[in-house]
Amino acid sequence: MTDYLVLSTFLVPSSGGDYTELVNALSAHPDRSAEGRPQGEDLEQSLTRYAKACVEAWDKEGEGKEDIEYRYHNMNVYRTAATDAFGAELKKFVDLLIDTYQNGGDEVRAKIDEMTAHAYLADNEEPIYDLMHYVSSLSAALPDVFGPAYEGLADQFYKHCVVHEQSGKWLEEHGHTVSLSVLLGCQGHYLNKEKGSYYLYDADGLRYPLQDGERTGEGTPWGSTLDATYGQLRFDQLTGWSRWLRLNRQEPNLEYYVEYKDF
Repeated sequence: MTDYLVLSTFLVPSSGGDYTELVNALSAHPDRSAEGRPQGEDLEQSLTRYAKACVEAWDKEGEGKEDIEYRYHNMNVYRTAATDAFGAELKKFVDLLIDTYQNGGDEVRAKIDEMTAHAYLADNEEPIYDLMHYVSSLSAALPDVFGPAYEGLADQFYKHCVVHEQSGKWLEEHGHTVSLSVLLGCQGHYLNKEKGSYYLYDADGLRYPLQDGERTGEGTPWGSTLDATYGQLRFDQLTGWSRWLRLNRQEPNLEYYVEYKDF
């Protein structure tokens, strides 16, 4: 397994990453652990430089463009050695959340429902899910219940997992966090234009042809439902997070497709 993950937790523009920049960054900060430096110190500097360069290039590329492709990009660097400990803390939080929701009473459930609903929105149009934003909002809403669990989770994540987080200009200007985000559009309703024709990829797992915004034929399987994608991850199998989504009736994006748009 790799020692580091360098990836976007949201979107990458179609131009992708600049691997020449990555090679240059690695060349500028070679691994000098043999000289007595902590192992990975220089490598983390290199990966951070690369993450910054990617996002800066995407911001520049998107100047003056309204394309959503240039809004939701980011690039983060994580240490994999800390992921098991983070997963253990997250499992504690999930167990506490489910127990609280089941046994905490109507007022407590109402607050959890409110925070869960907010966690699915980056703005009024584009749905996301950000784990750290969600758990912090639960802690703020019910500090006596979730405060200590959130502190343990945040400490493990920000002090031990994260090397660097670099968000795009639009995300920063609008105050949207993307520490551990998942774009849910492709897990629910989303519209796509293919060879001049429009198709609706529905949360029921079927792909429908569209004409004038209406379905014109039988759906065919597209295999990207919650169960077929997120539910197959070892992370989900260990933490049971999708079980929480269903318990709270927060299936991703079931109402996302609301009108016909010519992309």
